[in-house]
Amino acid sequence: MGLKQFTLIAGGLLIVSINVSLAKDTELTRCRFTQYAEADHKLSDVTSWQDLYRWYFKFKRCDDGYLAEGIGDTVGVLLTDQWNDLSELIAITSKDEAFLTFVLQHVNSTLDTEMLETIESNATNRCNNRFDDVCQQLRDVSHAAQN
Repeated sequence: MGLKQFTLIAGGLLIVSINVSLAKDTELTRCRFTQYAEADHKLSDVTSWQDLYRWYFKFKRCDDGYLAEGIGDTVGVLLTDQWNDLSELIAITSKDEAFLTFVLQHVNSTLDTEMLETIESNATNRCNNRFDDVCQQLRDVSHAAQN
């Protein structure tokens, strides 16, 4: 754990030293090897938005490397093969906007072109009017990822 020491001079006479922990390098923000292995294993069990949200809640700090690509593939499958379940994504993201950001970040150039085209088409042609905002964001990120 990284520590920084700061010295504060108050009124020219009192010197106070404060050790401040740098959270970026703490156990709380890093994905340990055992967590990464578990996250990898559990990702293969994700078959719905609710499953992905549970995975995200437990393992979001493990979103890196090949695991990030696996998350992208999972998001891609949910947005192509299970488009009719978009209302489940909307319900979750209405309570946790950070999850929508997570989903949108994984609609990227690591997905194959056909999948990106299908996501863009679904968001354009199969979107319920109540979900216009999310569909517009999905159109934007899938289109950008193709260019």
